[in-house]
Amino acid sequence: MMPQANALGGMAQGPQGQQAGPPQPDQNGPSDLAAHIDQNLKQSMATNKALAKQVGQMEALRRELDALLEKGDMLEPEDVIQGAGALVGEGFGTQEVAALLSQAPLTGGGQALLAWVQQEDAQVQQAEAQLHSQMGKAGIHTAIAAMTKLHAMHHMQGPPQMGQAPGGPMPPMGGPNG
Repeated sequence: MMPQANALGGMAQGPQGQQAGPPQPDQNGPSDLAAHIDQNLKQSMATNKALAKQVGQMEALRRELDALLEKGDMLEPEDVIQGAGALVGEGFGTQEVAALLSQAPLTGGGQALLAWVQQEDAQVQQAEAQLHSQMGKAGIHTAIAAMTKLHAMHHMQGPPQMGQAPGGPMPPMGGPNG
């Protein structure tokens, strides 16, 4: 069986009984492990930030589609063009919006244009579901990466000495008077 990278970047060997998980400090040194864990957390947080930007764009797209759908059969090509302009204002690329508009039946309006908007709406609903799933997975990965970093920091600091709390010396018992 071929080794596979697990979620923490370590190698899992499969059922041969070898240990799976991230490399241990005695294999690559504590600083290598700490750097790897820190990089994993930073990468996960960057993924969350990128997905959050996509959510913002998806919300803008949703607002524009909902506004167009409300017009029903009264939908005019100018409404679609105005909505496209709003999307560019929300950060969508001009070429991306132009490509979308090139597919729209902008001559006439009414039922054909409404049918096109409804088709786009169905595609956006699918994209929203996929994005929601990706956000959930990314959130879980970030939580795991953060907990891994906390766990590693705890182990690198070593166990607390007798009379010390994990964050430093223990305060005196019984208040200021002992």
